[in-house]
Amino acid sequence: MKDAETLMQRATILFPGPLNLEQVGALMGYIAKTMPANVSYRTDQFMELFHDPTTRELGKEEGTSGISGAIRRLDNIMDSDIFTSFPEERNTSMISGIMFNQIYSSGLERLWDEVRERVYNFFENT
Repeated sequence: MKDAETLMQRATILFPGPLNLEQVGALMGYIAKTMPANVSYRTDQFMELFHDPTTRELGKEEGTSGISGAIRRLDNIMDSDIFTSFPEERNTSMISGIMFNQIYSSGLERLWDEVRERVYNFFENT
């Protein structure tokens, strides 16, 4: 059994750079296609529409974005896990990584490693 800190590090995938929701959708498609795996996810973003008092025009500001979902390998359905994202520190409308559920099994650790590899490949190829 892994200690909690090591498990949290293994279950966390930091992106080489922040992604917007459209880019995260492309990443999920890349993971599904190249593993191969079934990927299901939900996106969420806070949006504010406001009236600018000086220009009297309608403005729009993108707020915190997020994604949560599940990745299930096609060749071994036991290797499946759920994940949530975390925002980029300076711009919460961007996503800087994902964290899987931290229940340990060797199959899940393989899944995390394969997803991590696909994330890095996605950044190298885009």
